[in-house]
Amino acid sequence: MADAYFLRAEIHNQKEEWEEAIDAYTKGLSLDKENHLAYFKRANAYQQAGYHRRFAINDLSEAIALQPTVEYYKERAHIYARTINTRSGLYDYDKAIHDITKALKLEPDNYELYHLRGDYKYDRGEKAAAMLDMNKAIDINDSDPRLWSDRGLMKLLNEDFAGAKSDLDQAVLLQPENRKHYTIRAHASYNIGDFQGSVNDYTKAVEMIMEEISNTTNEQKIKDLSDDIRGIYLIRGSAFIQMNRIGEACDDFYRSRNLGERRARNYLRRYCGN
Repeated sequence: MADAYFLRAEIHNQKEEWEEAIDAYTKGLSLDKENHLAYFKRANAYQQAGYHRRFAINDLSEAIALQPTVEYYKERAHIYARTINTRSGLYDYDKAIHDITKALKLEPDNYELYHLRGDYKYDRGEKAAAMLDMNKAIDINDSDPRLWSDRGLMKLLNEDFAGAKSDLDQAVLLQPENRKHYTIRAHASYNIGDFQGSVNDYTKAVEMIMEEISNTTNEQKIKDLSDDIRGIYLIRGSAFIQMNRIGEACDDFYRSRNLGERRARNYLRRYCGN
């Protein structure tokens, strides 16, 4: 009988009928309290239905108690990292990191887990510890461009601009079609005084954004891409200023202002007489 309820829940899942799926999982679990996968799937249904995160956390805790797996730990960590601790008023990164550490005991060579734990540690403010985890992830798998890009971004935020550029060089080499790599590398180049290098990368990012805009009719996506490009025009204009290429700088400041960037007005008044 429990299996019949779980099958019904799966059908509701496929139709995204979350409340009905929760009801079916609940009835099935009342008959089979040892089904760890059902707890895991009901946790997902709770999240999709918009229930308070404690419902999903409770179910994942039941699943982990029955069958600790990397997937279950990762999912609970993900929820903890998005949950405000009512005592501290901060996100529950401590619990998220604890879960990923548990998962690493199950799979000590899982580079994704080191990457994830590094992200959580960085968000908690443990920058040195985060970097160690990112280093470990890259030691295990140096062919994933995300690892190089994310570590490069961490270095950029830590003002290790040369290190950031080096990491982004590798990310671009591995994944030249990802515009975000060019944008991060451009920021790093700007900060080490390689203004021509930054202009080259900002220009590449602009070209890729314009191509994305031309290939979509989704208004929200167009808005998001326009928000991205207006900031790029502003900082590329600043790089042109550093190279005394005032005309090109003013063109970028105009473009940025026309896309709604208020800061561009100050640059136009200062450098372009407008």
